[in-house]
Amino acid sequence: MSQLEPTPGQYRQSVRAPLRGRSRPPGLTIGGDAPSRLGARLCCGQRGFTLVELLVVVLLIGILAAIALPAFLGQQHKGQDAEAKSTARNAMSVLESCYAEHDDYVACGAASEFAGSGLALGGGVNEVALSALGTDDYTITVSSRSGSSFTIRKTDGGAATFSW
Repeated sequence: MSQLEPTPGQYRQSVRAPLRGRSRPPGLTIGGDAPSRLGARLCCGQRGFTLVELLVVVLLIGILAAIALPAFLGQQHKGQDAEAKSTARNAMSVLESCYAEHDDYVACGAASEFAGSGLALGGGVNEVALSALGTDDYTITVSSRSGSSFTIRKTDGGAATFSW
């Protein structure tokens, strides 16, 4: 053996030197399978993760995000539709309150009747569109931000029908 090559005993001492008095857990070998190599790295003072370990974590996070994102978008559309339905029901309450005073839905279609309700009249998104106002009839249509349209109709003084 040359002077530069370590003897087997010297090699064992150089491997144990970084431990500085700490002992290895039982069964921990250097150069064995992956869990024991990770344990040896942590035990011997080496810190950090390999590139492969980091890529696996990023991949798992990406898969979880791809699964969760469509579910969250569906909830957003449900919320927008619920807002439009609520607006339509509130408009129906305003019309029925006005009808109790005037006995005619035609007089209830004015913007002044909706002024204190917080509802906007018009044909835009989440605005109340009134049509077919008659003595005992009305049609309320509200479009949601998700693109759905919701209608409440009352004809001949009968019960209101909801279309959604």
